[in-house]
Amino acid sequence: MADILLTCPDCGKQTPISEYAAENTVACHDCGKSLPIPERIKSSGGGLKLRKDAHLSTDTPIPTWQATGTGSGIPAATMRQPSASLARDIRRVKLNRILQSLSWLMFIVLAAALVFIRFRHGLPFVPLDTIKQYGLIAIGISYLVIIILALKDNMFDGLLAIVVPLYPFYYLFCISNAVFMRAIVAALLLAFGFDFVLLVQMIWLQVYNKVTYWIQNV
Repeated sequence: MADILLTCPDCGKQTPISEYAAENTVACHDCGKSLPIPERIKSSGGGLKLRKDAHLSTDTPIPTWQATGTGSGIPAATMRQPSASLARDIRRVKLNRILQSLSWLMFIVLAAALVFIRFRHGLPFVPLDTIKQYGLIAIGISYLVIIILALKDNMFDGLLAIVVPLYPFYYLFCISNAVFMRAIVAALLLAFGFDFVLLVQMIWLQVYNKVTYWIQNV
């Protein structure tokens, strides 16, 4: 279907041509006169389209991304200069790596010290049973702190931490980003985990016996 009508200056007839015509001239359909095709013709969308055989002038500026050979369609200046959000993300990743390294260092030092105190020599003038009690108290306090952190981060996880036994430990090691709290609790569990398991077992047996006695005497 024709898009452009060229008017012949001799016979006055109109000759239709396509907007994508690549020839330099076209013959008039009525008298045969050679009609020159303009260098730029309007496309059906209303914009200007360059002829296929038209050459760019040497003065035509080359886009920056073509001049640099990036081929991505993004100006080179924009590619060289990261956005503010990208810079913040990079700083956040670096900070997280530093915090991870420091938390591992804290865990190694604290765990080594607590394990040495618990299983080797203890502390001067402090009985081993007292050290165990302090360790269990520290684990209990950490348990409550983890519940508070879960409630602060996510109400659903906080409720699970309150209702489901031992869920706070799962939340701390698998969900939470509190790396230093994770290092402290891991060191406490490594040193006093066996004592904690014995305490939990004893409490569970007491609760089981009371519930069984209540069911039998109702």
